[in-house]
Amino acid sequence: MRNGKGFTLIELIIVVVIIGILALIAIPRYFASVAKADKSRVYANLDAIRQAELAYYAAYGVYKSSFPVNVTIDGDTIISVGNLSNTAWSFRMGASSSSECIPSWYVCADKQPGSTCQYCICVARGGEYGASTCTP
Repeated sequence: MRNGKGFTLIELIIVVVIIGILALIAIPRYFASVAKADKSRVYANLDAIRQAELAYYAAYGVYKSSFPVNVTIDGDTIISVGNLSNTAWSFRMGASSSSECIPSWYVCADKQPGSTCQYCICVARGGEYGASTCTP
């Protein structure tokens, strides 16, 4: 005789299955959101370096090939960008032989350590340079 208190095994299994289905939907979306936020943060850093490179070029007529990128006019520092590298990303800049980026100066961020993920932008025209090798 059943007294009506508690749940049956079938009811508990149904609840666990529903929670599992919701988790299967939510977890990939969470990781996609984290990847999108990471990409936005990297592009913000790349754009800061790009702006510093443009200011450096305007002041000195050449692009800076190493960090920090400092522009000093009449003893006043106008712009200063140190190496934004941290444990997750390493930033680099240099010349490219590709016709996608004219003049051929780019800034890249490489995922560390041991990843092939990288994002690059062209300094002169902005925007993504080359194909990103990162997968969301």
